Amino acid sequence: MITNSKNTREAVLFEKHYVESDCNIVDERYPYYALKLLSTFGVKITNPERLTEDIVKVFSRIMGHSVPKSFYANPQDIKYLSCDELLIEQLVSYIKIEFITGVESENREDFDRVEVFKRAFPKYVEGDELKLRSFTIIDGEQAIDIITTEIMPAYCSYTRPWGVDEADIFLEFFNCGYYDTDCKIMCKDNLIHVFTLTNSPALAAQLDKKDVVKLSVDLFGEKSTFNVRGNREAFNLLYVALSNCYPCPLSKKQAKYFNTIYKKIMGKNPHETNARSPYKAAKHFIDLNKPVEAAKVFAKNGSLLQRNLVWVLSRAKSEKEFNEILDLVQAENPIVLAQLLLGLNKDTYERPRTFRFFSNNLVTAHTETEYEFENRKSKLSDSQKDMLTAFVSNKIVEAYKAAESIGKVYIDPEFDKVAIPFNTTASGKGLDVLPTGSRVKIKSDYIRTFCYWKDVYDIDASACMLKDLTVSYNSVDTLYWGSYSTKPFGDSALCSGDDRSNNGAEYQDFKLSELREKGYKYVLYTLNGFGGRFDKGEVHCGYQCKDNLNTKAWSAKNIETDIQVKGESNSYIGFAIDLENEELVVLNLTNNSGCRVVSLTDIASYSDYLDSRYLKVFNMGRVLAARGEVVETPEEADIIFTSDIKIKPAEGQKLVRPYDVDYLVSFLNTK
Repeated sequence: MITNSKNTREAVLFEKHYVESDCNIVDERYPYYALKLLSTFGVKITNPERLTEDIVKVFSRIMGHSVPKSFYANPQDIKYLSCDELLIEQLVSYIKIEFITGVESENREDFDRVEVFKRAFPKYVEGDELKLRSFTIIDGEQAIDIITTEIMPAYCSYTRPWGVDEADIFLEFFNCGYYDTDCKIMCKDNLIHVFTLTNSPALAAQLDKKDVVKLSVDLFGEKSTFNVRGNREAFNLLYVALSNCYPCPLSKKQAKYFNTIYKKIMGKNPHETNARSPYKAAKHFIDLNKPVEAAKVFAKNGSLLQRNLVWVLSRAKSEKEFNEILDLVQAENPIVLAQLLLGLNKDTYERPRTFRFFSNNLVTAHTETEYEFENRKSKLSDSQKDMLTAFVSNKIVEAYKAAESIGKVYIDPEFDKVAIPFNTTASGKGLDVLPTGSRVKIKSDYIRTFCYWKDVYDIDASACMLKDLTVSYNSVDTLYWGSYSTKPFGDSALCSGDDRSNNGAEYQDFKLSELREKGYKYVLYTLNGFGGRFDKGEVHCGYQCKDNLNTKAWSAKNIETDIQVKGESNSYIGFAIDLENEELVVLNLTNNSGCRVVSLTDIASYSDYLDSRYLKVFNMGRVLAARGEVVETPEEADIIFTSDIKIKPAEGQKLVRPYDVDYLVSFLNTK
């Protein structure tokens, strides 16, 4: 958990391209500092007269200081080594660490690959690649204002659980007094998390009785025999929650559990029942073969009809009933409708589905069993799916147009490639990290993926090569530490090899056009924590565009994306490369798996992101266009949506970049 408020502020603001400084003295050397930042990091400062040496050190620390020294060195370009030579080099390196250094050695972080073959490699020089980023220096008062009026309200607007780092950040800022109690936390999982750690009555007032049941289960499990008075902290939490929560419909099981909790804590019998449970009533009508009546019950209870729409529609006995159910659908929660739309796009009745769900900040993948596939009842015909797709698309746009306008907006076409951030739970933060499913045009035929780590033992990077989206044992070829010495892809895909140290790095080089010629369509980049999970130490991954590969292994000024990987797992999928469209697809998800390799089921569960149609179904560009009045030039706009550093907002204008995920989430809610 983040505990240093200053460091937290610095990291969060840096992601927004702000650097905080309270120094009011102009350093005459600021032109030199500005040139240093531009030449070393590709950073332009909008107000360079405020530059100091300390600010340069901030960039050095965040954008490069933690990278192992060995990663700055010239790469072992294995193009010039034969497969036999590479195999010998690998064996000698492993013998050294296994029998000489020792895998349990306290000095194992000093492990370097053994360079067996000394030969005159070409002299590597810096490439001409440059990724420009624009930063603004702000003072402490401005920093707090941005946090309290922009970042915290944006986090509150999430309707999905925060990621691990986001939860830590929110709690840190909450404890610093940056939270306005009038700002409602939309996601109940997030609300319960913060309440559990703060016991705030103001937050307890945002809980309903179902939330109190969930809180109690989190604290004591589902047994009714727990001793609540034996845990004073838990007793106090539940007492504050019960004293402030508001009523809501409960299921039979929830009502029984609530009565038990209330009796143990408050000493009274509330006699809650499930008489108002909408699921109970709806299931009754489904059993009576009355789907329209079931839909009416759901329609009176928030977004329940949207969440159960396919289930109810699949029971319609005629086109008339089908349309009657659709007429009941409201667009109070367009996010649920957008998720339904994406599900319709990938649904198939020809073979078992592989789908994913999120739990505890991890992704769990599941492929339908033969029994589940054969007995799936909620099915729609192709014509019904087409009708429902058109209907839901119109409903989403209708909902956002009916919501309060966000004013005049200028939207860069790049936002058509930015995915709706449905899930932020497993996403690592970092530098220019887009929402899961987003696409970025790759500007070079050469690309270098990288991973570096600190204080964690042995991270392995792998690239899974796919020729289509049908995933099987025979359709996935892999480049990793165990196969790199055989050069399975010739010189079209090269790997730096294995680094089994506490502070190390690995990288892989790809030539996209040559991989395309070999018949591959996608490259899936994954990390495996062979020596530990990603909740330990510090792990980063990302990619660089290269004009050619004869450059240093690492240069901060041409890093396109740098993700700090986090999660209680050994398995992580960072991104994919769409070779046909020459685009990088951001995934940035940790898997709920104890395995040290990514399974075929995991790979199959991400296939919808790899399909270029994913963003055509819905994207942030469409949402933003519906929320505001679209204008032709940035000068006309109240909010400018772009990453173009040449566009500078005037006073009173707000600039939102594609990687300002928390801001994007805030535009998704219509309330």
